[in-house]
This record gives sequence, C-alpha cells and structure tokens, in this order.
Amino acid sequence: MTVQAELREADSLLGWHKQLLALRRGDPALHGGRMALLDGGNPHVLSYARVTPEGSGIVVALNLSPQQQTFTFNGGAAGVGTARLHTLLTSPADLAMAPGGGRLTLPPYGAWVAALE
Repeated sequence: MTVQAELREADSLLGWHKQLLALRRGDPALHGGRMALLDGGNPHVLSYARVTPEGSGIVVALNLSPQQQTFTFNGGAAGVGTARLHTLLTSPADLAMAPGGGRLTLPPYGAWVAALE
C-alpha cells in the first residue's frame, strides 16, 4: 500500500501511528510519568501504565502472540487503585473492556490504549 493510499484510509497503519504520535505529544504522562508494569501473570501480554504524580495517565496493553489473550487491569500495581479507564485507541478498532472494567480480551497482536480517569 502506498502512502497516498494510507492517507485516504482513517484506519490505516499510517493513521494509527499518527494517532499514537498525537497522543504522545499531548499527554503529560507520556512525557515524564512513572512507569508501572501491569498483569505480569500473562507472558504474552505486555501491559503497563504511565502515571503522572497527580494520578492521571495512560494504560497500554499489547498482545504479542498469535492467539487471543486476556488482559486484567490491576490498578493497585500502577498505584492508582480503582481508577476508571477510558479507551482512546485500539487495534483492531472494535476492542472494548468488559462491562464493569478490569478485563479485556485482546485478539492476536491486538493493541489497546486507555486513559486513567
């Protein structure tokens, strides 16, 4: 696929990276927040939070395997207790945390980025 074609498609790989870069530029937690690894019980999912001293931040969960995986959010591990999560970016586009929060099923190589509220 050419760059011109990717520019025309909102859900292209180029579009995804542009959204990630905009998030990085605009969120203080991604500039200097502390990092906390989450859900260390699943070796196929890399999950972490970047949190500011005020408690705002970003949570990222990445499925690094070719099989579906479950991510369990543990706010205590990030030092944010029972913070609520608001989905910002997903790949594929239709990922959503289970009602009540805390668990997310990630498809193969899926990615999920959320804000701590």
